[in-house]
Amino acid sequence: CSFSNNQHCVQDEMGEGWSTASFYLALLHQQRRGTCLVLDEEALPLTRSWCLFEVAQTVEMESGGDPDHHGLVFCTRSGVVNQGSASVEVSLGLARRLATLRLQDATASIPKDNDDIKDFVVNKMGGF
Repeated sequence: CSFSNNQHCVQDEMGEGWSTASFYLALLHQQRRGTCLVLDEEALPLTRSWCLFEVAQTVEMESGGDPDHHGLVFCTRSGVVNQGSASVEVSLGLARRLATLRLQDATASIPKDNDDIKDFVVNKMGGF
């Protein structure tokens, strides 16, 4: 979402909801090649509802079998986790976060966004 949203006007970028938001439309674009999730040592983006929404969308797209789609790539300032070039600290932080990950515990700065994402998970993906 960092590159598809004007971060100074996020509400304007949202459109009528998640299905018309610029970041969601970018995820669906035919020229997309994957999703880059930028992580810190604590993998804090995985505590955010919108980030987990994008991860869920990417996982769903991976099942489509597109050979040009590179899936979810975990990027850090020390390297790319998927390629084994990230630091041990980041890799361990990601492992710790994934071991305790619960989407229902994720947060969003706007409560309505959080509710909409949770509704999406329940209605479109069958629940948590």
